[in-house]
Amino acid sequence: PSPQGAFWGLLGGLALGLPRLVAELALGGAGGCGGAPGRCPPALCGLHYLYFAIVLFLATAALALGLSLCGPATPRHQLQGLVFGLRDRRHNPEAEEGPEPPAPALHGPVPAPSGSPGCWARLCGEGGTGDPPTLASPPLDKPHPLEDTPRQRRLVDTHALVMMGVACFLWGYFA
Repeated sequence: PSPQGAFWGLLGGLALGLPRLVAELALGGAGGCGGAPGRCPPALCGLHYLYFAIVLFLATAALALGLSLCGPATPRHQLQGLVFGLRDRRHNPEAEEGPEPPAPALHGPVPAPSGSPGCWARLCGEGGTGDPPTLASPPLDKPHPLEDTPRQRRLVDTHALVMMGVACFLWGYFA
C-alpha cells in the first residue's frame, strides 16, 4: 500500500475497532464463552470477538488497498532498497519519472544541544570531512553476492515444505 493508504487504513481500523473495545471494557461485554451477560448492546458486542477480528482485518485491508490503488503510485526510486527483494535494483529514475525535485532549503543551521556538539553535527551531516561514507555496490556486470541460484531456491523451498509438513503433523498429533 501507499503511505496514504496505510495511514487511512490504520485510522479506519482504529475507528472501527475502538468502539468495540471500549464497549467490551466499560459495559462488560456480551457474556460469551460462559461469562455472565453484560450490558453491551448486541449490535456492538453480539459478534464473537474472533469473527469481529476477521471482519475488522478485511475492512481495514480493503480500505488501505482501495485508497492505495486510487492514489498515485509510489515512485520506483523511493522503493529501491526498501525490502530485501529490491536490494540491488539499479535504474535511472530520471529516465522513468523525470528529474527528482530539489530538496527544501533549511532555514539556517540546526543548533547543537549542549553537551554533544560534535555528535549532533555529525548526525545532521554538518561536521566531518568530505562526503559522507556510502556503501560500495558491486559492478553491474558482476552478480550480487547475495543473489541466490535456482538450486539454492529449490533447496530453501524444499526445506520450507518439509518444515510445514512436520509442523502440521505435530499440530495434528498433539491437538
